[in-house]
Amino acid sequence: MDLYERYKLEWMIEHGYTLTDLFKSIGKALDAPDLVDAFEEWEACFGFGPEMWASKKAWQNGETDAQF
Repeated sequence: MDLYERYKLEWMIEHGYTLTDLFKSIGKALDAPDLVDAFEEWEACFGFGPEMWASKKAWQNGETDAQF
């Protein structure tokens, strides 16, 4: 990840925006209301190939990595 990409992610966090906020905003701009649904399906079923952050429940139980 280059420094600018990192800056953009950190900017979102510092300004209180979530990934869901990002996808809602993109969906609204593109008039594609199902973009959040697509993101949630990707998050639950695909992720970054074999890697993905833990589900909320797993994270709450102290797990920090998930594998598909």
